[in-house]
Amino acid sequence: FVCLYFTTMKSSDTSTVLFFALSLLLGVICRSMTKKIPGTIPYTVALLLFGVLWGVLDIHADSELGDAANDVGHIDPHLFLQIFLPLLIFESAFSMKWHIFKRLLPQMLLLAVVGVVFATSLTAVILHNVIETSWSWETCFLLGAIVSATDPVAVVALLKELGGSVKLRTLIEGESLLNDGTAIVMFTVFVDLAGGDNITAGDITVTFIQLAFGGIGLGLIWGLVTVWLIGLVHQDTLVETTLTVASTYLLFHVAEEFCEVSGVLAIVTLGASFVWYGNTRISPNVSHSLHEFWQIMAYFGETIVFVLAGTIITQKVGFDQFEAKDYGKLILFYVLLEIVRATMVLFLSPALRRFGYGFGVRRGIVLVHGGLRGAVSIAMALLVELEDNIPAEIRGKVLFYGAGITFLTLIINAPTAGPLVKFLGLLKASRAEKEKFSSGVRKLKAEMDNELNSVLLENQTESQVLCNWAQVQKFIALEKFINPIVIPRRLSASVEMTNTNANANDSMSQSSTSINSTNSQSISGVEDVTLVFPEDNDDDEDNMCCAGIRQNIVSFSESEQRIHQARLRFLRGTVQVYVSLSKEGRIASDSLKALLDAEEAAEDKCHKPLSEWKDSLQDACRNPRWLSFLRKHSTVKVWSRVLSWGIRNSLTRGVAVASSYIEAHRRVIASAAFDSKTMELLRFESKSNTDLAKAFLDKVSRKYNELLTQIVTEQAANMLLYTLEKKVQTLAGKGVFLDSEKDALLEFVEKKQVQLMQHSPEFTAPTERDIITSSHLFQGVHDGVINSLLFQHEDVELLEGEVLNAISRTPQTVSHVIQEEEEDD
Repeated sequence: FVCLYFTTMKSSDTSTVLFFALSLLLGVICRSMTKKIPGTIPYTVALLLFGVLWGVLDIHADSELGDAANDVGHIDPHLFLQIFLPLLIFESAFSMKWHIFKRLLPQMLLLAVVGVVFATSLTAVILHNVIETSWSWETCFLLGAIVSATDPVAVVALLKELGGSVKLRTLIEGESLLNDGTAIVMFTVFVDLAGGDNITAGDITVTFIQLAFGGIGLGLIWGLVTVWLIGLVHQDTLVETTLTVASTYLLFHVAEEFCEVSGVLAIVTLGASFVWYGNTRISPNVSHSLHEFWQIMAYFGETIVFVLAGTIITQKVGFDQFEAKDYGKLILFYVLLEIVRATMVLFLSPALRRFGYGFGVRRGIVLVHGGLRGAVSIAMALLVELEDNIPAEIRGKVLFYGAGITFLTLIINAPTAGPLVKFLGLLKASRAEKEKFSSGVRKLKAEMDNELNSVLLENQTESQVLCNWAQVQKFIALEKFINPIVIPRRLSASVEMTNTNANANDSMSQSSTSINSTNSQSISGVEDVTLVFPEDNDDDEDNMCCAGIRQNIVSFSESEQRIHQARLRFLRGTVQVYVSLSKEGRIASDSLKALLDAEEAAEDKCHKPLSEWKDSLQDACRNPRWLSFLRKHSTVKVWSRVLSWGIRNSLTRGVAVASSYIEAHRRVIASAAFDSKTMELLRFESKSNTDLAKAFLDKVSRKYNELLTQIVTEQAANMLLYTLEKKVQTLAGKGVFLDSEKDALLEFVEKKQVQLMQHSPEFTAPTERDIITSSHLFQGVHDGVINSLLFQHEDVELLEGEVLNAISRTPQTVSHVIQEEEEDD
């Protein structure tokens, strides 16, 4: 929207597009750095500083980047509010938990209405008597309203990252949402008064009621209509998401331009309407993606706003026009504002204790310290600049104080919020919480052990024998979470809420794959796919193998058409397995693309026997031509490194493609339900293809044994990490883990997955002991028995094609010992 505005004003200038693209890139860099380097400043603060530096480019350097900063630095404040406020406010309200929001609402209203009026009045008194004694009361109240609007996005994000109380986060964020509306209402009144308009007390009261209650009423009606419209849509992500976006922006525009009520309060009410009853109207399969969409859009908005705020501060304020005493007044004003906010919280504390979840000293301190100023304060200060009725000197001072307070709260309060929360002990867990978490991890570990035993029993294929399962178990060990002494810091939050059934259902829905195209049951976890293929389907589209042979189908016999349908559904079933395996982390994106492309091509040939491996996948598993070229020039050191990297990637893709192809065929064949003749044909065609894939894996295992061990072990670790992730979410949905505990476990899984992506853990080939202990046959066998087997075993070398047709004495002896052990047990 902003880019469109600027390009229509300056059709030949694309610097605005450059600014927003680079702002998002800066956001990625800052967010990545702050996540990888503990103790750094919040990424929003880093973005603000980058914006300030960017704005300096236009002042001291003539460049395209400077021109971009100059263009966006002079953005119309009305446009600024129209673009970013609806986005940020709706997402913030939309992401709240209703039962917490409802209970904390009295506290939020006290802080956002009574608190803002109190803070604005006290700030005006300080301005008039200490900071700017020559200003009129109207101007002092105007600036008081501007600096009373809080924007604690950095603090809320920090509390969430540290695992702070959900209720505390909701209270801080909810107060910000409502006090933005109150502050803008007061700003609208006092900007007219400061401009010399004659307004009576009755006019002020009417205006306040119109803006505040009119915005709430309009938002409620608009929310009812929007939710009703979404309820008419069924499982359409695009339509339901678009409805929320269009409704949000249209509501803000209608409220501000036509109804002349508070657009901020209208958007807050709209978001609250969704939290209240609208979430149940959203299609279950759409709910998760809809929330993710708004989270991403809010991230875009916050990133651009903070870079833009830094640029505006540099471009518009003109710091060189102010003297040292003005900067001294600014610092004094910042200190006094902190005192004003502390006084306001202290004044309201008796009432705050009577509502919600109570109110204590520690929460009060965090609430005071977390009262950052942000985009709303800067936008209102910019709006003052457009008021010609206010003297230019005062307009400049208002912008100076508004931008300066925003800057100081962001660079002082935001970075120190984390240490303050830790110092106050708000991240300490009770003994009961630690024991409950430790108990949950023990249960999780037991389920993972059972899962591993199932995997060892069902998946001992030729290539997976090379997997070092012992190192996989050690790599994803959960023992460190069982000891309460070493529980991660983020687990030590006093989290006071459990997951609702809706959240649990939402989490479960994410981990299942619905095979709608084949009328089959869902794929969940690492279990086999249960596919039910109807032999008769009246859908015309499903009765055609492909568009290219539409004319030939008519002449096919009934039995041939049944075979066509069986192949088609077989292929679509394998596609769903590939998608499931991809979600399990067992197929990378390039391997998945190769498999899906092969199946799509095979669907066009479903009138012929299955031959995906020969037609497509065989070539996909071969080394690319450029790799063959490097083989001839591998004497060069640089080429050798590139060659090693290329061989590893090529083998990883080939092994993933081949093993996933075999697994998909196995699952679908095991679950298919056709007549006996059709099943016999499908088994024959499937075996003809999977035998070729197995031959490829056998060839790779002979030539690249150690590298194949690394690959299959990584795949096994990825598979178990996915299972671990699902089980964490499932147990959290059952109330075994609190949100902060679940997040810590999922963070552990994510870090391990990143390590596997980077190939950082080096897995070695399994020893004889590893192979034996990983076998289901020897589960529960004493070490002495295994030692006896290892001591008595003999090596037998087989040439290619030879078969071991004799049983040595050693296995007989071992089986006898095992039998005695079982009898003793």
